[in-house]
Amino acid sequence: KQMKKYSAGIVLSLLLVSFSLAKSYALDIVVDQVTGDAEVKQGNADWTTVTAGMKLSPGDQVSTGFDSKLILKFEDNSMVTVKPLTQLTIDRFLKDETAVHTDLAVKIGTVRAKVDHTGDLASDFVIITPTSVVSVRGTEEEVRVAEKVTEVDVIHGRVGAENERGQPTSMSKGQGADLEEGKQIVGPVEKLVEGSRTDTL
Repeated sequence: KQMKKYSAGIVLSLLLVSFSLAKSYALDIVVDQVTGDAEVKQGNADWTTVTAGMKLSPGDQVSTGFDSKLILKFEDNSMVTVKPLTQLTIDRFLKDETAVHTDLAVKIGTVRAKVDHTGDLASDFVIITPTSVVSVRGTEEEVRVAEKVTEVDVIHGRVGAENERGQPTSMSKGQGADLEEGKQIVGPVEKLVEGSRTDTL
């Protein structure tokens, strides 16, 4: 009887896991525009040239050259511009019953994300860098990643971020923050003009 009870419990657990997995759906990412030379590594394949219309999937790595730029269109209508000299990996892009989940890992370079919030599901859009985790709560932001520092600028809406120590910060439109390895977060700061910011503290 005890064995039957355990077996029933295992079967129930497997059914719940299967049900949960069945409710998650992978979504498509398409290269909308390409400027200059950019490459992609898909799975175990070699690096190849990125072309407009190419489909990308979680696990794919993208690298842009000196004068190159990509615009990626996500199935939920979010758009990501990958600027020159950027290395990015698509970690996750799927939807479940509660939200659309997007995780992008940026090793170095600059990306601008314009996140769509008009659908029925919530948007869980995260950019991961070596020194930070950036959560896009608003609609548009730019993230610049250097060797040991991440700069975040909010173009529209709100953005939350935390450094590798777990120290959080929150920014609104026109604000930004610097998240440097081993240091306290600098920000939020007000931007005077594009690329120029002054501390509000």
